[in-house]
Amino acid sequence: MERAVKFVNRAGLEMFGILHEPDGSTRPAHRTGILIPVSAIKPRGGSFRLHTLLARQLARDGYFVLCFDPAGVGDSEGEFEHKLLMSHYLDIQNGRYDQDLSDASQFFRAECSLAHLLQLGLCGGAISALINAGRAGDVDGLILLGLPVFREDVQRFGRGVDNAAKITSPEKALDVLGPKLRKLLSADFWWRLVTLRVDLAEEARLVARSAGILARNALRPRRSAADAGRLTSRSAPLSNHPRYNPLFQGALTRFLERRGQALLVFGALDHATSIFRSEFLDPAGDRLEPYASQFTVKVIEGANHIFSAGDSQAALFSQVSAWLRERYPA
Repeated sequence: MERAVKFVNRAGLEMFGILHEPDGSTRPAHRTGILIPVSAIKPRGGSFRLHTLLARQLARDGYFVLCFDPAGVGDSEGEFEHKLLMSHYLDIQNGRYDQDLSDASQFFRAECSLAHLLQLGLCGGAISALINAGRAGDVDGLILLGLPVFREDVQRFGRGVDNAAKITSPEKALDVLGPKLRKLLSADFWWRLVTLRVDLAEEARLVARSAGILARNALRPRRSAADAGRLTSRSAPLSNHPRYNPLFQGALTRFLERRGQALLVFGALDHATSIFRSEFLDPAGDRLEPYASQFTVKVIEGANHIFSAGDSQAALFSQVSAWLRERYPA
C-alpha cells in the first residue's frame, strides 16, 4: 500500500513524502523501515524513478519505505537558493539535509512503530544518509549506492573540468597512458599536433598525473605491523587528495564503531567506484578487518552511476534484497 504523508520539520516547514507499506501484518520485532532521501536536488522519485521502483520492491519484500522531499525540494515547503548547481552539491556533501533526515527518521519510527531504521541513498543521498548516521545514534543500517568520496571543486567554476584530478588509481592511470602512447605511432596525431589542434597543456597534465600515480604506487612501502589495527573516527584522512571529503571517513567509522551494518553498492562503469577504492578502500587495507562482519562492498558489472539500465536495476535490487534478508529479515 502507498499513501501520502506529511510531517513538520524543526524549522516549522511541512515535509511531503510517500510511505510504502507491506501488505499483511508484520511482527513487531521485524518491523524494519528504510528511509530514502533524495539523490541531490531531484524530487523523491529519484533518477529514472529508481527510488520508487526500489521502494515498491522492498515493500513487497515486507519492509516499510519512506521516500520524502527535504525542505525546498519537490512538494515540500522551503526556499531553494539561487546558486551554482555545484554549490548545491557541495552543500549536500557538507550535510545540507542532515536535520531534515533526523526529523524524517523520528516521524517514520513513530508512524510505523519501527523496530529497526535503515537509510538508503544514491550519490548525494548516500553521503547525506552517511553523514546523518554518523551523527545520529538511531540508524541501524545503511545502504549506500554510488557513494561519493570527493567534494565538488567550486573554485574551478569557469575553468573547465579538471580531468587530471579524476585519475586516482594505477588502473585509471594505465587507461590514460596506454591510448596516449599508442597515439605517438599515429600519423593523424602528429598532423593534429603540427597544426596546433592538440591541447598540449591538458595532455601534459594528464600524462604527468598518470605517471605520478604509477610512480607513487611502485614506491609505496609495504604495510607493516604498525599499520594494522582498527580504523577509527579519530584516524588521519586516508587520502591526501585536495577534494577528499573528511566528513565521509569520520561518519563511516563512527557508524561502524556503533556496530552499524553497511552495504555499499557501486556500478563498474561509475567513476566513483575507482575513487572509492583508491582513496579509501585500498589505503585502509587490513584496518577495516575488525568491521568485516558489518561492512560489505559490491560492484555491479555493466552498471553506471545511477543504475539506469533495466539489468543494472535488477542486479541492484537482488543485491539489496539478499543483504536485507540476511541482516534484517522481514
